[in-house]
Amino acid sequence: MIGRAFARRGPVRASAEPGPDAATVSPEALRTKAIAALARREHSRAELAAKLSRISRDRAVIDAVLEQLEVENLLSDARFAQGVGRVRGARHGSARVANDLRSKGVSADDAGPIVDQLKSGDMDRARALWDVKFGAPATDDAGRARQMRFLHARGFPADVIRRVVPRAQGGDGDE
Repeated sequence: MIGRAFARRGPVRASAEPGPDAATVSPEALRTKAIAALARREHSRAELAAKLSRISRDRAVIDAVLEQLEVENLLSDARFAQGVGRVRGARHGSARVANDLRSKGVSADDAGPIVDQLKSGDMDRARALWDVKFGAPATDDAGRARQMRFLHARGFPADVIRRVVPRAQGGDGDE
């Protein structure tokens, strides 16, 4: 089974540089590749441009293909941001989702409403995540620090973390 999948996909290239015949790729072939990638999952414009640049060196053709996909509403950074917010927002804080969107090339205009919506629910999501993971206050300061690091790594703001994680002495955490 593994051998067949590898045979279908072809050999893996060692670098992200276009192949030797990359300059001869037609716009129709690029469009087909782009639509195939979008059929698998939503992509940001920057992600899709990076994928297509591995196939073709002609940046003008890539931009034209991406523009046409946006006109046809097949490619949308706003829709991509909503999907990332919906999936990642369930288990991560607003700071982590904002960073993920920024790293995927989504503009602040497209990411802003999603991140603002997630910020309003950070407290509830952090508390629910803390309840599932820990459920009880730490018995010492080292345990409390571990709980705080966990929520911080998930991308929750420091003020939310301080209110969610109870004090080691048995405080309620809502100071």
